Amino acid sequence: MLKSIRCHSDYQDFLQRSLPACLKEKFVAPKKAKRLVTAMWLLNYDAIIPSMQSLFPSNGRPARDPVSMLRSLVLMHLAGFHSITKWVECIQFNDLFLNLSGFELNDSPGVGSFYDFINRLWSDKTDYFNDDHLRVFNSRPRKVKFDASGKMSSTRKPGVVNRLVAKSIAGRRFSRDPARFLKSFFAELAVKPSIKNGIIKSVEDSFGNAVLSSPVGGDGTAVKSFSNRYGIKVCNCVENRIYNCKCPRRFSDYHANSGWDSHNKLFFFGHTFYFLTTPDSDLPLYLNVAQASRHDSVQGVVALTEFNDLHHNISTPRTCWDSAHDSLSFYALNTNFGSEPFIDLKRKPKENTKLDCYGRPICDAGLVMVNGGWCPDRLRHKWRCPKTAGNAKLKTSACLACTKNCSASIYGRTIYTYPERNTRLFTKTPRSSKAWKTTYNSRSSCERLNKKVLVDYQLEHCRVRSQKHWYVRGFLISICLHLDVWVKNSVCSVIRPLNLLSAA
Repeated sequence: MLKSIRCHSDYQDFLQRSLPACLKEKFVAPKKAKRLVTAMWLLNYDAIIPSMQSLFPSNGRPARDPVSMLRSLVLMHLAGFHSITKWVECIQFNDLFLNLSGFELNDSPGVGSFYDFINRLWSDKTDYFNDDHLRVFNSRPRKVKFDASGKMSSTRKPGVVNRLVAKSIAGRRFSRDPARFLKSFFAELAVKPSIKNGIIKSVEDSFGNAVLSSPVGGDGTAVKSFSNRYGIKVCNCVENRIYNCKCPRRFSDYHANSGWDSHNKLFFFGHTFYFLTTPDSDLPLYLNVAQASRHDSVQGVVALTEFNDLHHNISTPRTCWDSAHDSLSFYALNTNFGSEPFIDLKRKPKENTKLDCYGRPICDAGLVMVNGGWCPDRLRHKWRCPKTAGNAKLKTSACLACTKNCSASIYGRTIYTYPERNTRLFTKTPRSSKAWKTTYNSRSSCERLNKKVLVDYQLEHCRVRSQKHWYVRGFLISICLHLDVWVKNSVCSVIRPLNLLSAA
């Protein structure tokens, strides 16, 4: 049960009363205090108060103010803390951190209060660390195909991207996502204010919707989990001297598994953080956390669908993706949401194929190849070797006299030609143009964002062991990244907390 939730104006009044005494004690260096006070003054939680109230029952024991709890967790990462236990020990003796969180003196919450609040933000209440939720230990894959860039060439389930795109276009949504509250809170607290204040550049169309001026890019990054990848055995196989058993085991990080880190060129055990960002500010627009084995193409479908559902009044005219998203169905998904995709090709089309006056390819022996049919799933024509294809009675004398072995396969050499309606090769903005290359080069903002999350805010130093806590830490750091830009903004910096700092 909630007694009351402090609105943002009341919180600012509370800071004006309590901060002068705290700043005189010099709990934190003045430069760091200026950054923290300004950030907390700017972050407005009024938009999520109705959603916060729905997380608590109407009766029972009175709970702490959830807005103050969330504000304290954001402040924890801004101050450079990664452990909730150490943060609780710090705010008990640091009145500045306590008041910036919104708590009165001598009324600091305990460790259990923070973990109980995090559990309320997560809609899945299942306890995965018990004997009812065991899973078989899966070793690292031994045979994995990689493309030229060092990434996994395909997903484990062929056709999964086509099926997901078809369901997304048909109207199916991911309504069972346990992190839906966190995603909506992040959209209301950080993304929409950044667009409204002009930090993320946009223009307003005739319907009053915001149209992003810069292209939106998506990419995933590997995050290592600090749980045991082998799990905890609950069977009696060790007592029977069976050490390499396949019995189900208990895992502290139930949803983590093994995946390929294309940056470090090694396998890792953990999760994949998938961000959407823009190059003008390098700020996260969306975050999704999934298993390490999930391919980026699947992540891209989920991210693009959920982002358009969360932001109905925001349109993205251009999107940039790496070669892992190169599929015709993903082009169709971008077009369905009104975006022009800029995607690098996995395999470059062969340009040395000779064609006759009718558009039919000619083999190395100078013979016209045989039409092998139309491939509707990839929008291309198939052409086979004239020596091996077709009925032997219909072959010309030139085909029978051909002595060249173009392919070692019995099926013969195969060539594909693509018509202009293939949106993958014949894009709206030509691939060879300078505009296409300039737009696609802006996708480097995804790499800069990954550096900020992993290096600047040291995400992996949190050392948590569940998907729930990885989600929470990822969204807290994403909010902090927006706050850093807000503080550096010249318009937002000239505010009242600076007068409090100078007076103290």
